[in-house]
Amino acid sequence: MIFYFFNFFIGACLASHICVIYEHFKDKSFIWGRSHCSNCGHPLNLYQEIPILSFLALRGKCFYCKNKISFFLPCVEFLGGISLLFNNFSNLSGWINASFFFIFLLIAVFDYFEHEFPTFLLLPLFVISSSKYNLGQIAEIIYLLPITLIFILFIKQNKIGSGDLYIYLLLSLYFSPLKANYIFLLACLLIIFKYFFYSKIISKAEVEIPFIPYVYIGSVVLQFIQ
Repeated sequence: MIFYFFNFFIGACLASHICVIYEHFKDKSFIWGRSHCSNCGHPLNLYQEIPILSFLALRGKCFYCKNKISFFLPCVEFLGGISLLFNNFSNLSGWINASFFFIFLLIAVFDYFEHEFPTFLLLPLFVISSSKYNLGQIAEIIYLLPITLIFILFIKQNKIGSGDLYIYLLLSLYFSPLKANYIFLLACLLIIFKYFFYSKIISKAEVEIPFIPYVYIGSVVLQFIQ
């Protein structure tokens, strides 16, 4: 139990910092700057930065200016926590896995708000994925080619972005082509679920769908299924 709590807390802390990186990415203040309220700018105390718990304790409002804190923050923190729930930090493989999901979640957050992400973030994902690649995955190439061709067709028709294809190929390297297919299938099912049950409250202006966040959730769900 302590093992899972420890992993969840680390994942939630990393996810919280991911939100800070996104918010202050342009001014680079997330590197040296102290965490502060995005509305009033007041520096936050340590207890006000505890993932999820601080949001609940403050009832979703800044302690100083009483401005509402986006519910997106605890959702990302929770997602980051459960993504590392089964991670083993006692070996190198566990730290590699944590690094992969950290960068992956950062890309998902960028895609959620911007519908794009800094392409240089793909480089560390490629390095990490290549380190996990198994020659035995060559036998699964049959699962990779059809989906890749479909992606290329959709990209030419401007129905999806090229970033989705890059993420798919990187997931195929890191996990396997078959598991990458399962992850993307889960992501598609989540989007269908969202539009089936929430079609009445979804804005008509929401034409472009940020797909990578659903892919990230799919990769987390796959861990629990396994």
